[in-house]
Amino acid sequence: MRRRYKRELYAERVAKIKELMPHACIGVDVIVGHPGETEALFRETYEFLNQMPVSYLHVFTYSERPNTHALTIRPVVSGSARAERSKILHILSDKKRRAFYESQVGREATVLFEEDVAAGATLAGMMQGFTENYVRVIAKYDPLLINETMPVLLTGITAEGLMEVEEVGVLVGH
Repeated sequence: MRRRYKRELYAERVAKIKELMPHACIGVDVIVGHPGETEALFRETYEFLNQMPVSYLHVFTYSERPNTHALTIRPVVSGSARAERSKILHILSDKKRRAFYESQVGREATVLFEEDVAAGATLAGMMQGFTENYVRVIAKYDPLLINETMPVLLTGITAEGLMEVEEVGVLVGH
């Protein structure tokens, strides 16, 4: 895909980030099913991503675009293979996000709460926010928290994959 960097450089940069910021949440954009991606190359990509200390994947399924060089590359990956590979990487992403969240349990963090009320029957009366390292948290809805930051203790993970918190401080800046 004409990238100007090699996987070794990428791995080194991710390792350096984790060395300097051990709790950094690192997301990776991945295009799956690009022409020329054989089953062996996909497995190699999967293994590389699986071993990387990244927190989640943004998986994009390749789609043809007129007047691009990719249209000349063979073999073309079938639509069903693209869909299956995308599904496999989404499962890997879910596992990586869960492992990252589990590594955060017990830490204190600062959360910026959003205005949105969480959706879903099991989340009624709750609101969401993000920690400074991009962990999505859930807390009891409080309109005073909207667009505010608050120190919290990350206590556990819900069935929906959101981090539960306990308040450990007062609103920052108040």
